[in-house]
Amino acid sequence: MKKLILLIALVLSFSHHTVRAQRLLELPNKAYGIFSAQVTEAGSDGYLYQYTITNADSSEQVLHVFRISIADPSYYIENKGVSGPQAKKWYIDALSEGYISGSAASRYTNFPSDNGLALGESMEISFPSKGVPAIMTFYTKGFIKPLTMVVFDSLKAAGHTDEEIFLPWQEEYFQGTTITPKVWPEETTILNFADTLSSYLTRSCDELGWIPNQGICRSLAAKLENVQRQLERGNTSPARGSLQAFLNEVEAQKDKQLSSEAWALLWFNGQYLLERL
Repeated sequence: MKKLILLIALVLSFSHHTVRAQRLLELPNKAYGIFSAQVTEAGSDGYLYQYTITNADSSEQVLHVFRISIADPSYYIENKGVSGPQAKKWYIDALSEGYISGSAASRYTNFPSDNGLALGESMEISFPSKGVPAIMTFYTKGFIKPLTMVVFDSLKAAGHTDEEIFLPWQEEYFQGTTITPKVWPEETTILNFADTLSSYLTRSCDELGWIPNQGICRSLAAKLENVQRQLERGNTSPARGSLQAFLNEVEAQKDKQLSSEAWALLWFNGQYLLERL
């Protein structure tokens, strides 16, 4: 009987620690961010990237951290700034090369911060870059109760490893897709860039839903296929003509059948290619 009681006690203890660990180790990846991007020309600065960041109505957490990937080394060298939201206080920087990061200002005794984005709430940020738009990943992180030393010690005492307690940062974030700047290496060939432009169109149509009209997708794809075909044959002039026709259709569908992301992606990369033919 004593053995049975001891066994039950051990099972209950293990279950208690397991459930407690699962609750305390809840991932902060349930703030489902939505990034809406607009890109405009910005003179000597290249382009102005403007984002509306929204915490989706379906989110389960307050959004209080974001990251966006960028591929513009000059951004860090020239120490360009990011314009943050007016109504809320966020710390936004590009201290880690490859990302622009932001976190809601808060006091340790006041979590979650009022500066975070509640469900359905939005804010705007913007920054300049010489890079043309590229399809990149964004990350958003929700608020969860901070891990204290008392809790950490109890988890270690229960047999949990550091790997179970501290996960890779990517697993702590909700991930989505947007457009961000990319500066292309000088050695990039015209054919490689044309292939990339074609892949942007394919992803915009088939994967990302940025161009829902399949008729428009087929029409734009046919024009780009001709651009690639003419370039492979060394026929620059016909390639320019097909690319200009592609750009004319992209511009005609702006704010109609193309999302702001699809338009910026195809228009500015198409212009970039045209200038190099």
